Amino acid sequence: MELKGKIKKENFKARDLNLVMIAISFTVFAILLAFAIMSATRLKNFKSSLTKASIFRSCSLKMMKTSDYLTDQSRLFAVTGNLLYLNNYFTEKNETRKRNEALSELEKIFSYDEIEFKKLQTAFSQSESLSEVEMYAMKLMVISGKYNEDEIPEEISSIKIRDTDAKLSKYEMKEKALQLLFNSSYLICKSRINENCSLLINSIETSNETEVNENFEKLREKIFWQGVTFILIFILLVIVFIFNIIFIISPINSYMNSIESDSKLVETGSFELRCLAKTYNKFFDIKAANERKLKRHANTDPLTGLFNRRAFTEICNDFSGETQSVAFLLIDVDNFKSVNDTYGHIAGDNVLKIISHELTDTFRTSDFVARIGGDEFAVLLTEFTSDANSTVRNKINEINERLLKLKEYGKISLSVGAAQSTSGYNKDLVDMADKALYKTKEEGKCGFNMYGVEL
Repeated sequence: MELKGKIKKENFKARDLNLVMIAISFTVFAILLAFAIMSATRLKNFKSSLTKASIFRSCSLKMMKTSDYLTDQSRLFAVTGNLLYLNNYFTEKNETRKRNEALSELEKIFSYDEIEFKKLQTAFSQSESLSEVEMYAMKLMVISGKYNEDEIPEEISSIKIRDTDAKLSKYEMKEKALQLLFNSSYLICKSRINENCSLLINSIETSNETEVNENFEKLREKIFWQGVTFILIFILLVIVFIFNIIFIISPINSYMNSIESDSKLVETGSFELRCLAKTYNKFFDIKAANERKLKRHANTDPLTGLFNRRAFTEICNDFSGETQSVAFLLIDVDNFKSVNDTYGHIAGDNVLKIISHELTDTFRTSDFVARIGGDEFAVLLTEFTSDANSTVRNKINEINERLLKLKEYGKISLSVGAAQSTSGYNKDLVDMADKALYKTKEEGKCGFNMYGVEL
């Protein structure tokens, strides 16, 4: 399971995360757009229902009030005989025409087959029928009174009264007019008009309230899901932020720290960053190898592979001021010039290689062996004690014994001078070792002397 999780993590690609986020963003945008369109449609329907309800209520009230107004004017004329009320009646009926105006307004928002429109048409027809009764009553009033013909509207003048009513006296005609406008039949018809209008208003308000509640619930549902969508978006953003931290930001910070500390990158994070780390590490290894190679060339003698004078001086300086005891050996190859003159420089180089090999194999790995000149070598012995003097002397003697057996290069041996210090390396140590070497040379070469010991 751990291996499987590791593989998945290594194969995680930041590009895939971006593609997923783009797809999620488009999906969320589409969802929000759909919610917005549905909400706008619902609001439009909600507004339309409110508008229709308002217009229907206004038209119903207008029709009901107009019908009442006509009734009042016809009754006032029947009671008073004042032509002002007669003129008011026909001004409303023929010029203002509020009932017709109300019906025209309804035709703009209601279709002819809608039940509300049909009911209001019925109320309009009832009002028109009632208007016929009112005009007939006012005709009787005109006949029973003394009016000039040019003062009477054409609609009244053109009305023919029934034969039975024509036989009535003027007083009876007036009574008949009042009876037509105030009897139970007229009142019932009048109340039906008002009742129908009131019922229609209540019906449309109830229907509108239901529609408003439905639209409100649907809007609330849309708002709820929009809220859920925003929460999901927030969660997705947090997840993406965490993924970015884990697979991109943290690895980049780690890479920056590694680059600052001049170390290899830890292969972590997304697939792209891992590939980048692998490529960087390859170049880092090549660079490190080149640096090691350059350093080795700078610090080692190309012929023998030992430390050169510069590197050996740095090593000795590192031990300056130390409290540990050290010993310094100066080594000179005896008769080296005759080897070059007799056998050639290639033979001389071989001799130097043999000597360097002997020194490296003889001394400890904690000691430092160097070639500091043409046929001059030096050794820094660390953690050196006084009782090790004889051990070093024996090692030099063993080396000389092996070198003297190499007959193909003539007589080869080493002259060694040594000095000891209990306070680490210092320049006096070199001078003392040089004096000891000089003593070895005076004694016939091929030997060892420690400064201050049997000097």
